[in-house]
Amino acid sequence: MIKRPMCLLALAFALIVLPGAYGGERKEPPCPDGARVTVQGDVCGREEKNDKYLIYLKHISILEENRKIPLKKLIIYLEENPQLKIGSTVRVSGTIKWPEPAGNPGQFDAAAYYKIMRTDGFVYGDETTLVDGGYNRYLEAITQIRERMGRSLDRVLPENDSQVLKAMLLGEKGQLDSQIKERYQSGGISHILAISGLHISIIGMAIFNILRKIRCPVWAAGVLCTALMGSYVLMTGQSVSAVRALLMFSLMTAGKILGRTYDLGTGTAFAAILILADNPYYLFYSGFLLSFGAVLGIAVFMPVLKELLPWKNPVSEGLKASLSVQIMSLPVLLSSFYEFPLYSVLLNLCVIPLMSLVVFTGLLGGFAGMINGTAGSFLAAPAHYILEFYQLLCSGSEKLPFHNLIIGKPSFCRIFLYYGISLLILVLWKKISHKVLRKTLPVILFCIMLFILTGRNDPEFELVSLDVSQGDGIFIQSQGFHMLVDAGSSDVKEVGKYRILPFLKSRGIRKLDYVLMTHADADHTSGIRELIQFGYPIRCLLLPDIANRDEAYMEMRTLAEDAGIEVGVIGEGMKLEQGGLCIQCLHPVRGYDSVDRNDGSVVLAVQYDQFRILLTGDLGEEGEERILDELLPVDILKVGHHGSGTSTSKPFLEKTMPKAALISCGAGNSYGHPHQETLERLEEIKCRTFLTMQSGAITVGIQDGRLKLETFLQNP
Repeated sequence: MIKRPMCLLALAFALIVLPGAYGGERKEPPCPDGARVTVQGDVCGREEKNDKYLIYLKHISILEENRKIPLKKLIIYLEENPQLKIGSTVRVSGTIKWPEPAGNPGQFDAAAYYKIMRTDGFVYGDETTLVDGGYNRYLEAITQIRERMGRSLDRVLPENDSQVLKAMLLGEKGQLDSQIKERYQSGGISHILAISGLHISIIGMAIFNILRKIRCPVWAAGVLCTALMGSYVLMTGQSVSAVRALLMFSLMTAGKILGRTYDLGTGTAFAAILILADNPYYLFYSGFLLSFGAVLGIAVFMPVLKELLPWKNPVSEGLKASLSVQIMSLPVLLSSFYEFPLYSVLLNLCVIPLMSLVVFTGLLGGFAGMINGTAGSFLAAPAHYILEFYQLLCSGSEKLPFHNLIIGKPSFCRIFLYYGISLLILVLWKKISHKVLRKTLPVILFCIMLFILTGRNDPEFELVSLDVSQGDGIFIQSQGFHMLVDAGSSDVKEVGKYRILPFLKSRGIRKLDYVLMTHADADHTSGIRELIQFGYPIRCLLLPDIANRDEAYMEMRTLAEDAGIEVGVIGEGMKLEQGGLCIQCLHPVRGYDSVDRNDGSVVLAVQYDQFRILLTGDLGEEGEERILDELLPVDILKVGHHGSGTSTSKPFLEKTMPKAALISCGAGNSYGHPHQETLERLEEIKCRTFLTMQSGAITVGIQDGRLKLETFLQNP
């Protein structure tokens, strides 16, 4: 490190920009979400995605009567192709939407992501006016090349292969089938779907070597090749991994021109400094960290692995490279995705060597297809068969045991210790001369690193009211016991996929002991259905013991039984006990008969030691009256029916006297939840009220013998 001053400079620079990048509160948007606006800006990109046309605008102004509000960048969604050229100025009217912050642990934080990408928001346009038809001829030309190449790949390859190659070669992921993307992620090879250093290296070095073989001078080959690769990176969207690879490639070609030796560590540091100087927020972007981590892993850990694994053949060299990348990237991978594809090292041994052929034949077939479709199909055939092989590898790995290990999101302390021990390995390895110790100590320390990073401390007790917008979802865990009470939403699509499952994975939960459905309304069950359909391990599904088992009730039962999940019913008096945790059902009485689903909602009294929490589902005032005699004072109340005025009556509150109330509801919901009269009744008994639409997920835990309540978005 000391012999590489550029590396030290990069580290110092990262530490300097870190506070500035991390600091700063979220700014209030200049107009309300969903407002009608007219914006004007310059076109800087375009693509087609999910049958919509996307226009990227920069140098934005929101036009109001007396002022112009400046913005950096907007993404415009249009139903029809506006035929706009890159660099032209356009005015668009439509509805503006701002990126949402994550409301739950593990949930994708759209607000943070688009802040890193310097994108302010989205406009769903319905009226477009060309203000200035002048355009950038160079950028328009390379955009048209990308579009023609995309159409050619559609012509010469099957749909799935075309989608993969367009993502891989052109940076167009908008049409990529979600199942293919998830399969590649499950196999640990999704990195090949991005324009990365691998692609730049393959294409750039191929062009450089061709130019040298036709006796082009080194300086001319280097300059021409760098210019071509720069155009390619611009054409494909300037992803951080592609820009990193371009900068390193430029430094390498400069070294060839000047007759100097290229150093991987120096090249990596050089690229990091330039990228962070332009956008310090990349320090918190997983794409940046994984891209640079992969290169650093090879630069730092490859020498150690070469000594530990002395075999010299293509397979072992590939294994060492893959292991080096995984060792360096594992904390970032777990912090971003919470799970590890166990067989990814082996899959990459098969995938990476074939990538040169995929890229070469894909490009060749795409260019040929612009002239003749048959010739293009013939030349792209190897890419087709290799992609089929990749699919077989991924689907085969999914059938193996433990193919995806859910680890959870490691704490900062664990990550710090992991990299600290990594540094210790490198220092000791260079200083120890004893042969046996030189080989065994790194292995022992690496095992300790893994143990620290992947270890988990189950809390004594934890209850989380998840932010599912207009719906309900409550997670309970205690000393290895895991339970979900409801999981659904009426206004969030695929709430199980995007909110419930990421939360469970971030907590390192590999299996749920119980999933309880309080009643069959979709805003309480849609996420449960998804978990079952995904094949997430559930030991037992509990349904209310009621007489009116309607179609939705029976569909849930059948779905669970078909998935091999044990199904039981729960009614008044039944208990679930685990250590100091006791969950008792207060309602409904067994065989309870009611036309109204809400009336038959399961009510649970959750007790841990001396602390009591009451969960009431969607129970209304009539149901509350039936259980008044059984109620005791509680510490926390999960307010019934999202804060509806027909729930949480005054007699009910006088009997329970909660110190804090949790209300699960969505912002701007059509029901007006929570109703003002409910909030006033809670205020009358001096009960603190927490709304998921304001606070995000609300976590109740125990610290120093007292209940501790934390909110994900704010701490009132």
